[in-house]
Amino acid sequence: MATKRTWTVILSSGPQTPIKQFRLSKLVFYLSLCIIPTLIVLIGGLMHLLSESENERAF
Repeated sequence: MATKRTWTVILSSGPQTPIKQFRLSKLVFYLSLCIIPTLIVLIGGLMHLLSESENERAF
């Protein structure tokens, strides 16, 4: 519910700034949607590679 409150504050703050902030936040939202999964995949891949190399050393 805190996000709704901040949106109303941003929207009531000025005539032109909210549009820019809204676009910026939308952009950040979409970027995070793209970046977070790729980060998870990259980290998962790195961990997999590390565990594989450790297993090879053990054998």
